[in-house]
Amino acid sequence: MLASCSEHEVKDFQVEKPESLVEREKLDSYEALNTYSSNLFKVGAFTSIADYAKMDMQSRILDNNFDELILRDDVGDMSHSTLIDNTGVLNADNLTGFLQTITDKGFSLFGSPLCWNEKQNALYLNAILAPSTKEAENNLLDIAELKKGSFSGWTLTTPTGKNANISVKSAAGVRDEGITVVSDVEYYAWEYNLASPKIQIDPTKQYYLAFYVKTNAAGRIRIYFDKTTYNYPKEGLVEITPDVWQYVTIQVPGFKTGTEYFQFFIDFGYLKTTYNIDVTSFTLKEGISDPNDKSLLVERNAEEQAVIIDEALDSYISQLMSVCAPTVQSWNAISEPLDTNPPYDLRSGKDKNLANDEFYWSDYLGELYLSSTISAARKYYTENGGTASDLKLFVQETGLLDNNEKCDALIRFINKNETSKGVTVDGISTDLRIVCGLTSIESIRSLFSKLAGTGKQVRIANIEMSYRVGGESTNTPVGSLTSEQQLELADFMKDLVKAYLNEVPAVQRGGITFGNVIDNTYSGLWSSTFNRNFLYQGFVEGVSGN
Repeated sequence: MLASCSEHEVKDFQVEKPESLVEREKLDSYEALNTYSSNLFKVGAFTSIADYAKMDMQSRILDNNFDELILRDDVGDMSHSTLIDNTGVLNADNLTGFLQTITDKGFSLFGSPLCWNEKQNALYLNAILAPSTKEAENNLLDIAELKKGSFSGWTLTTPTGKNANISVKSAAGVRDEGITVVSDVEYYAWEYNLASPKIQIDPTKQYYLAFYVKTNAAGRIRIYFDKTTYNYPKEGLVEITPDVWQYVTIQVPGFKTGTEYFQFFIDFGYLKTTYNIDVTSFTLKEGISDPNDKSLLVERNAEEQAVIIDEALDSYISQLMSVCAPTVQSWNAISEPLDTNPPYDLRSGKDKNLANDEFYWSDYLGELYLSSTISAARKYYTENGGTASDLKLFVQETGLLDNNEKCDALIRFINKNETSKGVTVDGISTDLRIVCGLTSIESIRSLFSKLAGTGKQVRIANIEMSYRVGGESTNTPVGSLTSEQQLELADFMKDLVKAYLNEVPAVQRGGITFGNVIDNTYSGLWSSTFNRNFLYQGFVEGVSGN
């Protein structure tokens, strides 16, 4: 049987690539994001110290595509509440390490608000505003030596070989300057003890002891008396709540017959903590103790409160700049100064139930709190090695889009601070919360033009993009967007970036920051599987002018 040896004919046959594959190849062909914007403006992204430290795919995306990082306000890594402890001291170890890491990689860090009403250590700030105290009338306890910083006449007992001490500072009307007891281990209560001088009394009369005390952790003290019918009264054990001034008062038990003098003792050996006793309030008087007695308190007036809060703000910025200057050159000086409703006065915490991390600096410093913040920032930036011209300070505000009234109020607020105090605001940061299908590109152009008209830098602090089908009352979930809807978002991104380039002169461009690099509640530049989205293409086409 013979086989045929005729030549096999190969026909020219081509299969057209699926459109989705063509689109994916196009997206994959783009260069890194910041290569397109490098000569135009900085492009930034939000992160947190913990997220970035994972060094995962999202961290690599940040490393390869962005110029600047911004620490998320909702996490608060660079916030007052995170950095300031309950004694007003800055602890920035995590921030310092993060700053070194990203600086080594060539990033800049945009500083979180130096002064804001959220993410504040309100416990500390409210504590320093607490009323001062005055010495009680007819006080049988001689506190003159204590107020001079001396324990003359008092007896101190501390455990041998343990890290513990009792000291007293001059108490010139400042509550934190008084008797300080420090203990870093727990003892038998009586091993750590403060004993009063002998005090002359009338054994037929009743007396009570009172003072204010504050601790930095949960505390426990025991108060007892000699020459009484019961030296260790059960009620002499007092639990101390940390970080607030607590009024302690105890009735002295009846005296033994013939008693002319007695002493009281305070035991501190129960718990590891630091105790501060307000010397001015140290009182021994005739009468019945009243746990609700406020006769020793002196409320601070508005001027005194302003001085206290201004000093706290100055101290915070001083400490923060000692860590961040000169590396961090751009900051939001303040954030969200204006109310959300007309007539857009300053935000205020008055008559509100405030969150634990909420504090309104402007309630004490007035609308010129901006100038106080800027003056301190410029002072301490240069004192810590920075060049004055490098420091750029912004005012951040939300809700400016489609709101000329609020925008005008913000500009007036900035102008008043500049003309009244001679300070300079370098730029305005604003969030853009865009709903494709509702937001018009004309309103964005108008906002950019208005802000650029101030002559200041214009910074898009956060772009959040959503999509809504016409007639619907809610936004379409990111995971449910069709390709056509994603392309509409990309077109809007392209027009937005073009508007920024056209309306804001090059020297006034403070940059564009993305709050959502990866898809989540809002559409990101990358999908949740770390593939580029059409929004990426829209940004590239916007900066490229295509």
